[in-house]
This record gives sequence, structure tokens and C-alpha cells, in this order.
Amino acid sequence: MDQDSWKDHTLQNIIRSYDSLRVRLYSRARLLLLRRRLLDEIAQYLPAAGEVLDVGCGYGLFSLYFAMALPGIHMRGIDLAPRRIEHARRAVRQLAVPDVEFEPADATTWQPRGGLRAATMIDVLHHLPRSAVEGVIATLAGRLEPGCRLIIKDIEPAPWHKMACAWIVDRLAHPRSPLHYWPPCELRKLLESQGLCVYKHRMSDFWPCTQVLYVAVKPLS
Repeated sequence: MDQDSWKDHTLQNIIRSYDSLRVRLYSRARLLLLRRRLLDEIAQYLPAAGEVLDVGCGYGLFSLYFAMALPGIHMRGIDLAPRRIEHARRAVRQLAVPDVEFEPADATTWQPRGGLRAATMIDVLHHLPRSAVEGVIATLAGRLEPGCRLIIKDIEPAPWHKMACAWIVDRLAHPRSPLHYWPPCELRKLLESQGLCVYKHRMSDFWPCTQVLYVAVKPLS
């Protein structure tokens, strides 16, 4: 089996490990919106080893994929919903994946334990209350080890017709969640205010919304 086939097979195995039909259907829809090729664009910025935090991990689909694709890392996923975390934990037991932990936690108040080699926020930032975002980023930046990365995958608010597509999907999936798409200049300024060096990586895809990665690196000194 070649590498691409193995990766696709791995994602399908993760989805099959969920014991809820609703979760399996949700995960397939999630993978339709953020396909494996885009996941690999994120994974290229992850370390080969060390503690990696996935903020807003949901059912753990992406956390599990990264842990299986990069067996040297210790993956820790947090999410506000205990029900989602329980599904993620059952998937870990079903797949027998080592070095993966999930815990229910509010990203706006949770404090990481020890240093981080990387942290990811995949389509999470625009669902956090705007007033809480600076505190979350400050906490993560403070725990990152020198030379390591905070990786934020989000949606640009322009052009408006592309943002509208994302807004409709987000409102259907999370009707009660806060929703604010950060303009790139504002988010870059916020990341840089925490001493991070920011690289913007636009993700090309067939979906009409503008998906983008912000790779924020903590300087070595």
C-alpha cells in the first residue's frame, strides 16, 4: 500500500471506529470540507516528536489522524463538549492508538501542563468569543517551546461571497455558537503581539470559501 492509500485508509478506519452513526456521518461531512490533502498541509508543520495540543478537537478525527501519521508525537485533544470527548476516547480504545489523550476543557480557561511542541486550532478560532481570543493565544504562546508553532486553520472574511458560503455551513453545524471571521491583518497583529512570527499559508481547494493557515512560530530567543 502506497503512502497516499495508507493515509486514506487510516482516515476511513478512524471514522469506522466511532460507535455512533451520527458521529460517523458528521465525520464524513467534516472530511468532505477539510480533505486529506489539506490535513497533510497542516501536518507538514507539526513536529516529529513531543507534545502537540489540538484545541477544539471535537470527536478527535484530526487528532487521531495526526497521531497515527506521526507516531513520535504525544497528541492531546481538548473540547468543550464532554460528549464529544467520550466518543473520541472510545475511538482511541477501539483503534489502540498510543500516546493520544482527550479531555473535556474550555479553551478560554484551560491551562496546558508543561511545554508544547505545537498547538493546532482547526476551524475553532471563529467560534470563540472575540473577547476571549487574545487570552487563548497568549496562553498557547506562553506554553510553546522556542522554535515551535501555533497552527491556526481558519476562514478569511473576504471576498464576501466566499465568506457567505462558510457562514452558511457554520450556522447549520453550530447555530448557537459565536461566529467571527478574523481579518488577516487583525489576526496577524494579535499573534505578533504575543511575540510570534507569523507565516500565512493560503490553502487552495475547490470549495468556494477562502481557507487559510496561520503558522505562528515562537522565536528561539
